[in-house]
Amino acid sequence: MPKLLTAPFQNPSYPQDQDMTPDEMAEAARAASMARAQSPNPLTCVIEGVWSSVDQFHAHPFNECMDYRHNNVIADGAPWIYWQLLDGPLIGPATPIPDLPGGIRDWVSRARVEPPKPLPPVIPVEEEEPVLVLTTIFDTPGQFGVYSTPENCVKLEVQMVGGGAGGAGGGQTGASWGFQGGDTTFGTTIAGGGRPIIAHAYATGPFQAWNTPGGMGTAGGESVGTTEGIGAAGGTGGASFYGQGGGGVYQADGQLAEVWGAGGGGGGVDGTVVAAAGRGGGAGAFAFLRIQGLSIAPNFTFSVGAGGKRGPQGVGGHYGGDGAGGRIIIEAYISTPPVTPT
Repeated sequence: MPKLLTAPFQNPSYPQDQDMTPDEMAEAARAASMARAQSPNPLTCVIEGVWSSVDQFHAHPFNECMDYRHNNVIADGAPWIYWQLLDGPLIGPATPIPDLPGGIRDWVSRARVEPPKPLPPVIPVEEEEPVLVLTTIFDTPGQFGVYSTPENCVKLEVQMVGGGAGGAGGGQTGASWGFQGGDTTFGTTIAGGGRPIIAHAYATGPFQAWNTPGGMGTAGGESVGTTEGIGAAGGTGGASFYGQGGGGVYQADGQLAEVWGAGGGGGGVDGTVVAAAGRGGGAGAFAFLRIQGLSIAPNFTFSVGAGGKRGPQGVGGHYGGDGAGGRIIIEAYISTPPVTPT
């Protein structure tokens, strides 16, 4: 059968090979046999007749393949790449798969269905009782009194911060520190007021889940007094849990603290004197309380710390800023049993 141009797996035959030398025909045959070996069509093992579609991992050791080549294919000196000719005697079809042992046909039973076992008992989940949260806020500086715990209260959560200290005044003789912020109390727990000096305020007492010391104010700048109009700004007030303190202003009074517990800004100084600007006041301490169970008393005394007053100005300087007052936020968690319909 003549070789077609579209049959790359076929060895050359007439009339394609009429002008080929024997070496050219052998080279074309080897190329075609390699194409057959790399084709996706099923391959067969000439030694045992195994088809690749049956056993894709079928293989023989190298020496065994070389022995078969020596005894059945070509001489030892011939090119070593050689596959069975497609137009030669083909190996027969693959041996059919033997029947299953014991006469078993078609589907094989691999599982057995048993009656379902009873389901495990369902553990009931206790539903949480509905809770109502009542929030009470005391934020008037200097306010004090008694907090009455609501009925059926199961937990109290309290946020409290002390008053911020006033910023120091700036200038030469006559300037002074600001005044300390007032303590904020709830029961026997105290959130200390901010310190006007270089120190932190702290919280003391029971029921504290966590607390944060009050931030210290920063130092002010310094005027060298050599040039008219070149002064310095006061320091910034310390930051409380709720935000930043008052700022120091260039050649002016320190700013008032605007967030609860923050310190006032320090007073600035003019350029006419050699003097330091005022330090910002420190912030009040913050405490978070969690009171539960038998620790919940019917009443708790409380007081809200006032902000510290500003420090006086000195010669060639300015006043500091007032500190901000403290604050108390009380959240009472009240159990509200479901109402039975009538």
